[in-house]
Amino acid sequence: MDGFYAPSYKNSPPAYITQAADDKVVDVDNSIIYFEKLRHHNVPVEMHIYEKGNHGFVFRHPGWMEPLFEWLQSHNWMNN
Repeated sequence: MDGFYAPSYKNSPPAYITQAADDKVVDVDNSIIYFEKLRHHNVPVEMHIYEKGNHGFVFRHPGWMEPLFEWLQSHNWMNN
């Protein structure tokens, strides 16, 4: 992440990150760093990286929401 930002990770809420590796808007490395920072601070986090899809890939990967729903259910934030 850019050194301009100095977020506090230890108080972050659980996070679910989905991204395409070829995203031209948000560098996937930033998301990986964010994932690692959260994990280092014992914040529950799950990440899924798709090889292709660019930014806004949801229409190209119709199954991307299934793991999200499973994650939400695992945290009891969504009923079956």
